[in-house]
Amino acid sequence: MTGNAKSTFGTKIFIVPDGGVITGGLVADVLKIGKPKLSRGMQDVTTHDSAGGAEEVIAEGTYKVEPFSMTVHYIANSAFDTSMITAMTGGGLQDIEIHEKGAAGLIKTPLSGYISEYGPDDAEVRGKQTATFNITPTGALGAKAAAV
Repeated sequence: MTGNAKSTFGTKIFIVPDGGVITGGLVADVLKIGKPKLSRGMQDVTTHDSAGGAEEVIAEGTYKVEPFSMTVHYIANSAFDTSMITAMTGGGLQDIEIHEKGAAGLIKTPLSGYISEYGPDDAEVRGKQTATFNITPTGALGAKAAAV
């Protein structure tokens, strides 16, 4: 049954320096958009008295939005290439918004983060030039973080 299936085609990502106009930051030629996932650490509270010797854990008080990556067509010295190098080497906070299909139409997910890795992928004999970049989020998914 495909009643709940949605195509991922047409998903968009926007990236601008903190405080920029998000609609001006559409990333073009995107081949793969990673999706931010949530994680929460666990603390082992197992003791010598734990029933049956089973490990026991409690959830940590905080959670995090995990780093994720994108793959794009790569053109050395293009405007995008230059902006990504600037974002990466400058270490500035970026405003990010992912647009995708949801249950009742378009969903816009805002977040803030840093470009934590950027560069061209390997040059294969057969293939095309691509680059991958990683975003390390800060703050909550669905909210814009304040620059520190």
